[in-house]
Amino acid sequence: MGEVYRALTRDNSKDWLYRRYYFYLLFGQSTNADYPWDNKFWTDQLEQIIDKILAKSTEYKNTGIRVLKYEKQADSKYKEVKHGRLRWDRESHEKWTIQHQSEIDFREFELWTPIWTRCEKADSPPDIFISINNERDIRNVSTRQFDSFVVLAVATDMNIDCKYEIIELSKKLNSRKTVCHIRKWSKGKRDKDKNWKFPNWIQDTFSNGIYRGKSLHKFDFKDIVFDEQYWEIIYP
Repeated sequence: MGEVYRALTRDNSKDWLYRRYYFYLLFGQSTNADYPWDNKFWTDQLEQIIDKILAKSTEYKNTGIRVLKYEKQADSKYKEVKHGRLRWDRESHEKWTIQHQSEIDFREFELWTPIWTRCEKADSPPDIFISINNERDIRNVSTRQFDSFVVLAVATDMNIDCKYEIIELSKKLNSRKTVCHIRKWSKGKRDKDKNWKFPNWIQDTFSNGIYRGKSLHKFDFKDIVFDEQYWEIIYP
């Protein structure tokens, strides 16, 4: 009876299918090799801004991080670097970031507030989610339109305003464009001209396939259509 009662009375607006988010996309164009995963740049320029966003959640202390990066071996093969559990603290930042001119191949960063294990236990997606993808490994450098692709999602039911921090983050990342759309964690609606499509959950948002079914690097960035009836243009 207790399980049935909890199922009937739980707030379905906060479950995996229906919880809604301010869904930000940032297209970073780095200068002077200032990439988000660079240890000094992260520590000096980005960490404090992101910390202000995370601090708006009551789950701040339960933030979890995971990364994907590889280390080149003597036989020219790459081995995944393992760090174990990473938290939002100085020790973890020193582990996951890359020292300048390091041989480490950084690929992806993912942050959950609260950590994914707590989300699974509560059967609810996070208050805040951030992912950072390295776009520098595409084969044809001449067609690369941005260096980093950042997804930042903040649950609308938190009733917080973090637009100032998003703008500051955009400036630090030299974002070619920062846009926002309100969507569910599970799936996003297409825009009226069917340029943008988000069929996957927020944690599975990548630069490939979300715009006209192709990689965003297949287009000249100035030709990408950000319909203002669908996107709110945050920066510039």
